[in-house]
Amino acid sequence: MKKMIIAMTVCGMLTACSDTTENSTSKEDVKQEESKPQEEKKENATKATAEAQPEENKADESKKEEADKATTESNKEDVATKEETDAKVKELEAKLKAQKEEAQAKQEAVEKELAEKAEADKKAREEEAERIKQEAQAKIDAANKKAEEESAKIEEEQQAQEEASSSNAAEMSKAEFDKIQNGMTVDQVSQIVGSEGEVNSETGAQGDQYYTVMYSWMGEGDLGANALVMFQGSPAKVIQKSQFGLQ
Repeated sequence: MKKMIIAMTVCGMLTACSDTTENSTSKEDVKQEESKPQEEKKENATKATAEAQPEENKADESKKEEADKATTESNKEDVATKEETDAKVKELEAKLKAQKEEAQAKQEAVEKELAEKAEADKKAREEEAERIKQEAQAKIDAANKKAEEESAKIEEEQQAQEEASSSNAAEMSKAEFDKIQNGMTVDQVSQIVGSEGEVNSETGAQGDQYYTVMYSWMGEGDLGANALVMFQGSPAKVIQKSQFGLQ
């Protein structure tokens, strides 16, 4: 009886164990069955992630390329803008330089023109001063020459008179006779003739109001040419004259 109970107990335990084992197996199978979709999902997710990763990488690379391209284009635009700006700056600098050179050239031309004009004016003034100086010198020379000529002429006349006086000091010419005027004194007539003459007649006393004296001079001309001059008064002055054959 005991053996049967023990056997039944063991059998029951074995059955329970078998059931437990079956249950465990079933649970594991269920668990495995339940985990399969999750694993598949995970694998699918991993696969999807793996498949999506290149696409994302491609998108990122595309975006990066686009960004790099945009950056390159922007850099190109910046370079072009900088080159354009530099070109404009150079153009402006060239214009400013040209304008400065033109202004400098104009200033130099004006300064040169003013200098040439000043030099021309100076030369003109110097020429005018020289011309005036030459004209003044010419006038002075002409005046000196004229004075010398007149002086020489006067000297010649004086020399001629002296020669005439010395050659015929005691004789009276017709020209000398004509120079004698009423009212002249004896000395004045003697200076004209060059000699005192001879007293032909005398009436009264010298210093008297009616003192009268007659002078005679030998004359130039025909044979026997002579001249008579009568003086009267105090001092005695010419009141009458006469000549014969004077030339």
